[in-house]
Amino acid sequence: MLKRPKFTIAIAITDWHHKNNNGVGTDYMYKLDGVTFRRTISDSYKKGDKFLIIYDSLKPEKSQSLPLYPVKQDYIGLKIPENGWKYEEVPFKIDSNIIREYLNDWNVEPYEYD
Repeated sequence: MLKRPKFTIAIAITDWHHKNNNGVGTDYMYKLDGVTFRRTISDSYKKGDKFLIIYDSLKPEKSQSLPLYPVKQDYIGLKIPENGWKYEEVPFKIDSNIIREYLNDWNVEPYEYD
């Protein structure tokens, strides 16, 4: 999926719900360079929860939530760059091997760091 990964914080804008005949999910949003992206994921969140996502820097509408990295209360006031973070810029500890394994488990094409 991603050749040029970047990271940002997303916020759940709905609780987990039955969406339609296609299944269930949580709606979330994130902003990059003044553009708001809205997506639905199968992960269960409550409205207002914040979590890390990974996205393609060339196609920012393509994103994947990383539920293994919830945004804890310590980071609620965090200044999020308008164009997201590169891996080494994320202000809390993340592990590229764990992320790669998680994405591979979801049958997402592995990505490479620049």
